[in-house]
Parts: sequence; structure tokens; C-alpha cells
Amino acid sequence: MRRNLKSGRFAFIDLLGFSARVEAIINEEQLRALDEEVVYVQNEFEHKSTDRFIREEHKIVGKTVLAFSDCLVISVPLHSKVADSEGTFDLLMRELTSYAWAQGTCVLRGIFLRGGVDLGFWYRRKDALISPALVVPTGLSMPRAFP
Repeated sequence: MRRNLKSGRFAFIDLLGFSARVEAIINEEQLRALDEEVVYVQNEFEHKSTDRFIREEHKIVGKTVLAFSDCLVISVPLHSKVADSEGTFDLLMRELTSYAWAQGTCVLRGIFLRGGVDLGFWYRRKDALISPALVVPTGLSMPRAFP
């Protein structure tokens, strides 16, 4: 269980208005256009990148980008080789900056996103994922992390 548990910075992102757009689809052209937007957003947030450098960077940093439908879940652990050499602050700020750039490029194409960023734990086992970053908060609480 411990090897599947990480502490880090997590993001949840999805396309604003996606459900309404799916319900309004009346032809294959509209479906294709919506699918192209989903793929564009996934590419902007580096899901399954074809760029060898980006894949290698994800491996070194321990970054995970998961996608389902119009949702993305991104994990960057606090402890990695890069964090040890550059510092945790630089690593996390670089990630936040990349989110801002990705969101900006999406907005320029008329694709609006919503979501949030959290600091806490991430438990992933095969196709199961548990993290406070995926829960809509009902009140204020301190982030939970495991050592």
C-alpha cells in the first residue's frame, strides 16, 4: 500500500459546459469537434505526450497525468530527484506556471476550464484513485499529507 501512496501537489481540471455540449450533439461533426477540444486540452496539460523530452521529465519528476472523458488529474510528488536538486518550491511553481500557460492557450481557442489545485496525499492502485484533491470541499480544513 505504501508504494502507491504519495504526498504532493494535485490538480483536477475539466472542460466547462462539457455535459451540456454532449447533450446538444446532433451530428458526427459536433461530436468530432468536441473530441478535438478534449484532445487539445489533454495535449496542453501533457497527457501521453509524444515528446520524448516531456515523457522523460515526467519520469524524473514523478509526474502523472491521467485523463477520463473531459477530466484530467495531475500529480507531482513533493519528493523526487528534481525536487532534491532544484527545491520543492521551484518544482511546484514551474508546474503552476505550466497550468497557467495551458489554460491561457485553451482560452485563446474558446475552451474554458475549471478545477482546482491541492496539496495532500494521492493513493493510486491500478484503476483506483483516492485523493482529497478530487473531493469538493464542504468546509475549510488543513491539507493532509503522509510523510
